[in-house]
Amino acid sequence: MAKINFIKYFDLGILFLLFLSLTVLPLIQLGAYFYVGIEELLMPIILFRIIQSKLYFFDKYIWLMLIFGAYILFTIAINGRLWSLRDYFEIYKVGKYILVVIFTRHVFINNFGSFDKLVKYSFIVLLILNIAHYFNILNFNQIIEPFYATSDIQLSTFGLDSLGNPAVRRMLGTMGNPNENAILFLFYFAYFLSRTGDYIEIRKRVFIYLAFLCILLTQSRTGFISGVSVYVFWSIFTKQKLKTILYDLLFFALSFGVAFSFNTLALSYFANTSTNLAENNSVLGRLEVWKKLYKMIEQKPFFGYGPNKDFFYENNLYAESEFVLLTWRYGIVGLFFYLGWLLLPLYKTLSHSKLHSFYILLLGIILINAITNCPLSNPKILLLYAICIGYYYAKIDETKQLNNV
Repeated sequence: MAKINFIKYFDLGILFLLFLSLTVLPLIQLGAYFYVGIEELLMPIILFRIIQSKLYFFDKYIWLMLIFGAYILFTIAINGRLWSLRDYFEIYKVGKYILVVIFTRHVFINNFGSFDKLVKYSFIVLLILNIAHYFNILNFNQIIEPFYATSDIQLSTFGLDSLGNPAVRRMLGTMGNPNENAILFLFYFAYFLSRTGDYIEIRKRVFIYLAFLCILLTQSRTGFISGVSVYVFWSIFTKQKLKTILYDLLFFALSFGVAFSFNTLALSYFANTSTNLAENNSVLGRLEVWKKLYKMIEQKPFFGYGPNKDFFYENNLYAESEFVLLTWRYGIVGLFFYLGWLLLPLYKTLSHSKLHSFYILLLGIILINAITNCPLSNPKILLLYAICIGYYYAKIDETKQLNNV
């Protein structure tokens, strides 16, 4: 019995450390420009535990991901890039994703309460770190933030424009990038929403408002749209009372007021978001890249060009859309794999009477952000999403067990 309890808490500890490494822990610097996350060091342990305990889980979803990994290898081969080590990292990322889904499902069966505490406590730590960064408390941006924001440009221009004049501050946080930091807080926003019923007490909903405030401080327009969209969906689907919605809107408005009081330039940043493409530099830049990539997609529409990381490095390009990126890399076939990756777990949701709202909200966040960003191309967000999927499958297993009793 003692051995069983030790193994149980060991696995739980590994998963907790993995989660914290993705959300609050800094990177480890191994060289002048080489950083590694603690999660990379945990992968061999997770693989060992899966093999040792025979935690094999060959669901349709896992088979899809395994086939997707093989398909990536196929695209590498037909594009004559078997010599490129960089390209194999995309297969490695799929492998890590599969391991984390399987391991998380195993750990969280009958351990859901521990995940709730982990999310809440890590969120409090994130708040402290992000506030310290935003206001540069105790020289945080000179001492600590460089371990998170490994790009000198992102950190050196924080709160400044290209001429060095004061500009809107976009909170980099523990992700080192404002858009990716917004996605991290959207994860918390979705989780806290899914755990909240029709309660209007502030103590029941304070984490929702704080997560929304942090999304605003990143100044991510896509993040803001995602947050509003999932809130509207959640309110309609859960049939929230009008009184509760008005209560939420009041505190969301207060969050706006607080965010803009921190930085008055933030209001002009949002106000200058033009719907006219000819006036919106952010959209224009993306459209230019997408046009360039689309012309190349037309030449190889079915199987694409493979991961081919060298192409983007050499041309100083960033796809700015995961849908475009996956289609360029793996063609139309790869795009269907990507959609299956995101949407296949829905069949589990639809086959059970109780909808797992957290997964649905998180799915919406990923899909919306994938239009103008590449959320799952970020290794940390990828594994955080894997933990959520593993948690989701554990909840499905719990439902099956209850139905069989």
